[in-house]
Amino acid sequence: MAIDKIGSNQTSFRGFYADGKASYNLACELVGKPSLEKKFIENIVKPLSQTKLYHVFVYGDNAGIINKEGKGIMSVILPGSAADRTLGTVYDHELSCRMGLRRTSDVIPTENFKNDGYLFHQIETAKNIVMDKEALATSSAVEAYSKIAAETVEEKANRFEQIFKFNE
Repeated sequence: MAIDKIGSNQTSFRGFYADGKASYNLACELVGKPSLEKKFIENIVKPLSQTKLYHVFVYGDNAGIINKEGKGIMSVILPGSAADRTLGTVYDHELSCRMGLRRTSDVIPTENFKNDGYLFHQIETAKNIVMDKEALATSSAVEAYSKIAAETVEEKANRFEQIFKFNE
């Protein structure tokens, strides 16, 4: 979703995108409901503006997850539930299968839109999955960087020798 102009400044929201039909569906759901729109911006759009690897893309009546190159990764089939500790059921495009996802990071999934209509619940599910995947990627990177930072000169030299060795 992108807003063309506010005053004379170009503004767009990174991390959340919608096609024309989805934008219309969102507008229909939000018209006359400023508190729901504020809740949507604060709980969905703002957190997603911080993502770097994955984004939510809403197409028509469905929410999906795309990577930073715009390739579809997953489509949400069913929203998750705190009761059964799932993030949701998705169709994984790469594996070509349906799968249930549980969280793999310390991020607590939200259920702010559980009672605000199926489209919002689906979008929130996609956001929860993106936030979980981002947190997992960040923690993996921190772990890898901390190992590299703690290496001695000998360990680093041995690692470089293995990486840069010429195979005859």
